[in-house]
Amino acid sequence: MVSQDFKESGLRETLNYGHTLGHAIEKQERYSMRHGDAVSIGMVFAAELAQISGFITSADVELHRTLLGSLGLPLTYSGPWEALRASMSIDKKSRGGMLRFVVLDALGSTRRLEGPNEEVLKQAYERLQP
Repeated sequence: MVSQDFKESGLRETLNYGHTLGHAIEKQERYSMRHGDAVSIGMVFAAELAQISGFITSADVELHRTLLGSLGLPLTYSGPWEALRASMSIDKKSRGGMLRFVVLDALGSTRRLEGPNEEVLKQAYERLQP
């Protein structure tokens, strides 16, 4: 997949699922949190974004939570939103300051969500609170 899409413009971009918030969490935690744990939280966030944006159902989000939880991965996070939001703005996946997320548009199918509004971002983050 990587060799087929070196610039992460299509197929390879799907590997970034959960990484936008995941990388911000890693930075916030000064890299003391395992990468997989941070990405797990990011995957739940991306699923919440997709549900709020009308791409998937709340049952799909719950399936995410159930599957990741069954693997012992974290599902919640309560770090400061403002710091996470600032970190996401400088993420390599952002373009011109516009946030870009890989989200689901169905189970097993991804799409890019560009520039979601701030209220949608906050609402998705609030759903991660323990």
